[in-house]
Amino acid sequence: MVYTSVIFHMVTMILLYLSSTGYSLTPIVEDRFLEKPGGDVLQINEFTKKSVLREFPILDENVIKTNVPADAKLDFNGLAAKYGHPCEEHYVESEDGYVTKLFHLPGDRKRPVLMMHGLFDSADTFIIRGNRSMAISLANAGYDVWLGNMRGNKHSRRHVTLNPDKDTEFWNFSYHEMALYDLPATIDYILGHTGQTRIYGIGHSQGNNIFIVMTAILPQYNKKIRVFISLAPAVHIENIKLPTKILVLLSPLINYLFEGIGNEEIFPDGTILQRLLQKVCPLGLPGYVLCVQLILFQLAGYNTAELEQEFFPIVLGHNPSGTSRKNLIHLAQSGKYKRFAYYDAGAEENIRLYGRKEPPLYDLSVVTMKVAIFAGNNDKLVVLKDTARLRDELTNVVEYRVLEPRKWNHLDFVWGRNANKFLFPYIFKLLQKY
Repeated sequence: MVYTSVIFHMVTMILLYLSSTGYSLTPIVEDRFLEKPGGDVLQINEFTKKSVLREFPILDENVIKTNVPADAKLDFNGLAAKYGHPCEEHYVESEDGYVTKLFHLPGDRKRPVLMMHGLFDSADTFIIRGNRSMAISLANAGYDVWLGNMRGNKHSRRHVTLNPDKDTEFWNFSYHEMALYDLPATIDYILGHTGQTRIYGIGHSQGNNIFIVMTAILPQYNKKIRVFISLAPAVHIENIKLPTKILVLLSPLINYLFEGIGNEEIFPDGTILQRLLQKVCPLGLPGYVLCVQLILFQLAGYNTAELEQEFFPIVLGHNPSGTSRKNLIHLAQSGKYKRFAYYDAGAEENIRLYGRKEPPLYDLSVVTMKVAIFAGNNDKLVVLKDTARLRDELTNVVEYRVLEPRKWNHLDFVWGRNANKFLFPYIFKLLQKY
């Protein structure tokens, strides 16, 4: 893809900027506290003590391991079957013609749970941890588990008339359209299938945005949700940390570049970049340091205890899953302009769309569904200050909890090795209560 070279150039620019401003990458070379299950703390992380800031013996077969775990090669259905829950596939057609895929792990129809993933992600994110994953844990407990896929990701590249590979109009959407069309259609489909009047909702990152926006612009859907469990909500991201903050500030330029090269689909499944990462990142310790410590942890927060070397190749087997340029930019606008608002299409187009130069804010006072918010101390994408702001703006927050592990980051909510210990008990308690 053409944008691959653009991304590499942007990363280079960011690194140069960071070095000029004195931004430190010290979390890469020292992780002095490592949480253990149960809350104990070890004072030295042996992984970094042994491995960082030394030359890697590239020819040492004890360091370079290229074996890819089987779960990296299994699709969602394969993973579900492997871990004891054969999966159904359902398709939901939205009012504007998009067709999204729903995965279903059948259980007690009186307890339907809908899970929605974040940006560049898919339903796979909730199952790739196998028996420790959120989807399998809920299914094991007897819940009727439904997993949605946002329009435009690898599972939902369908429309009744538009071809995503030929028609650029297919990609003219952001999370606003997901909230206005896809999520309501999905909820109604599940309610019709189960015979219930309400569902449980769980969202991660941008998956929260569509629940919040839906209930703000379609308030009748507040009554269709028993409780919404919000994991690292990317509603307010104005205090996002470096280096991602630079990407947010440069989002108008990034938008211009993508428009200029004609890329409306961003980070789709199966690209040259993804295949390159799948070759490089599983190369033992060097691949882990390069892909996870030097890149991923700098964006999401540093935590080797929860995203270990052996697991990351499984992540790469399922991510990224693609989205639209407009969706990425809409999310970035919340950080740049410090407003949780409709998509900003420019003053002239805003006047045509909204009757004003500046897009209107989403009215969070209309959101009356019960919401439980969970945040991470070490989340560099959705920081505590921003989740606290959302808590204060919503009218019916039934729980607000910062998870105990000091280094819990943005990705640990879905990929964390110990999420079943640090997070899931709170989720089950909320589901049982409501």
